[in-house]
Amino acid sequence: MTASPFRLAALGLLAALVFAGDARAQSPTVVDAVRVSTSVPLREMRPVVFAPRRGDLPFVIPNQFHRFNGRVGDPGGPPVEDPAADRGEAQRGALAPSGTTLLSFEGTSFAAVAVVTSGGAPPDPSGDIGPNHYVQMVNSATSIYNRTGTLLMPTFPNNQFFAGMGGVCQTTNRGDPIVLYDEYADRWLVSQFAFNTSGGNPAAPFAMCVAISATADPTGAYHRYEFPWSDFPDYPKLGVWRDGYTLMTTTYSAAGLSFLYSEAVMLERNQMLQGLPARSIRFNTTTAGGYTLGYGVLPSDADGGLPPVGTPAMSHTNVVLAR
Repeated sequence: MTASPFRLAALGLLAALVFAGDARAQSPTVVDAVRVSTSVPLREMRPVVFAPRRGDLPFVIPNQFHRFNGRVGDPGGPPVEDPAADRGEAQRGALAPSGTTLLSFEGTSFAAVAVVTSGGAPPDPSGDIGPNHYVQMVNSATSIYNRTGTLLMPTFPNNQFFAGMGGVCQTTNRGDPIVLYDEYADRWLVSQFAFNTSGGNPAAPFAMCVAISATADPTGAYHRYEFPWSDFPDYPKLGVWRDGYTLMTTTYSAAGLSFLYSEAVMLERNQMLQGLPARSIRFNTTTAGGYTLGYGVLPSDADGGLPPVGTPAMSHTNVVLAR
């Protein structure tokens, strides 16, 4: 049987994950989206009203890293605070930006987020710009601006993208959002994770909630997808690639929030752009090629031009532990 183009592309992603000279690789897991629907235009929706309930606030995990026998990055070590990470970010942020700022305007404030959600910390801001719009997601709220900074509709909770869809993507609003402009299709891609809580900890069902705009207008309709996860898919990151949307997660057990594995995932981009049923194909990257890949796996994201057909997507990790 001939492998589908989607499977071949995802296998190419895995090939890039495995170190050169080591052909051993784990078998992929293919998981279908359990809910697929297309919304009415966002601008025509009745606003979702935030009504906080005990245990239903956005989940907060402090900045953490792992140690194992004095080495940073092993998933088996206990999580500990990393004050040096924040200092490094501050130092990098102090560097003068290159180029010239064409326009600057104030984005979504904590006060605006708190009006429609519970807020939450850290804010996890994410934003992207298109030909006519700038879309920003801050923790559990979304704002859509034109390119001069005018807010086009009131700031709204992220789960409004999934209103009327049913399931955990609609009924919870957990944050950790990502927004990307897919310049090759002239569409907007947004995501956040979803889960219930029990005793203050994440609880099943777990899901990644992904929506892709049906047109170039980010205030319009969206094709919505709920991809189920067996465990807590934390720190999700998205990318745009020729053969699919790349997704990386750092997955934890709900009990005790102990690290389990990182995953490299490809989502069926062509299907999602049409609002059709879509699959995710997943690889456990924690032990790819017999190595242990630690915290901080990031997906490839194309900007300015798509790579040649057949180019495997790459993952990047800030820590690699030898066998």
